Amino acid sequence: MKPKYELMAPAGNFPMLAAAINAGADAVYFGLNTFSMRANSKNFNISDLDEMRVMCNESERKVKLFLTLNTIIYPEEITLLEGTIKAVKDKVDAIICWDNAVIMLCNKYNVPFFVSTQASVSNRQSAEFYKSLGAKELFLQEN
Repeated sequence: MKPKYELMAPAGNFPMLAAAINAGADAVYFGLNTFSMRANSKNFNISDLDEMRVMCNESERKVKLFLTLNTIIYPEEITLLEGTIKAVKDKVDAIICWDNAVIMLCNKYNVPFFVSTQASVSNRQSAEFYKSLGAKELFLQEN
């Protein structure tokens, strides 16, 4: 059986999103102004998600949208994080994360999540652990 490959490209703004779609990406990953490791980038706002979805759905491939919430989450950020996850539910195809607070809130609101490379999943036991938490995909550290 051949492995399935998917071309996933970063998108930091609308021109980058259009370029990724036009170049044949199957999915794009992007950050918001909060909870993104690329906080100094322009990034998107939650209010941009509807327009992003229209652009992705207009392509013949129906490009998927993956939101990265890949920073460390501190106790004072939980309320904002929960509001963010509730706001993006049904607007993104999955959230890419590694912090357990994000995973728990994704499960609470039934938002699919993928485990980021920041989690350093490099063995079967770790992969099975994240699968037991409900991960739909794992981005693995490979040699």
